Amino acid sequence: MKKENVITPAEFMDICPIADKDFHNAMSILVEEPAFRKIVGMVLPNYKYNELKYQLLSLNSKHEFQLKIMKPYIEGLLAKTTSGLTSSGLKECTSEDVPNMFITNHRDIVLDSAQLGYILLNDGRESCEIAIGNNLLVFDWINKLVRLNKSFIVKRNLGRIQTLQAAIQL
Repeated sequence: MKKENVITPAEFMDICPIADKDFHNAMSILVEEPAFRKIVGMVLPNYKYNELKYQLLSLNSKHEFQLKIMKPYIEGLLAKTTSGLTSSGLKECTSEDVPNMFITNHRDIVLDSAQLGYILLNDGRESCEIAIGNNLLVFDWINKLVRLNKSFIVKRNLGRIQTLQAAIQL
């Protein structure tokens, strides 16, 4: 696993994934959010929230979050909803020192990205960062959650000048 060693310039802080050095603090705020707790209860009805909260607060990085929380969740989701998930072509991807770009056909921005991350993690690789439009981030806690899961934000629904500025920033 690569260590996070890039310092994000201030002008990108509102759109970039949350840095690992800030992960625990951001997670501490997220787990206290009543709406997050309610959604977790709906998505994981058999899970005791205090146990999950303890597990979330024991994590210190986005990679740990994906390995210990997201990967098992996706495995369970796949087991309940599919007869399996296959992939091909990973051997064609170069080492992690060379960037790769994965593009989906946008069937489901969350599930496509989750499955790709799952495939990469199963192959012993780092998962990828995920672009997500701010139009989907209707609550602050959702913004925090997706950025804790390596998403970066694409600003949408702006005027012409602001759209150009957002594209330059992105």
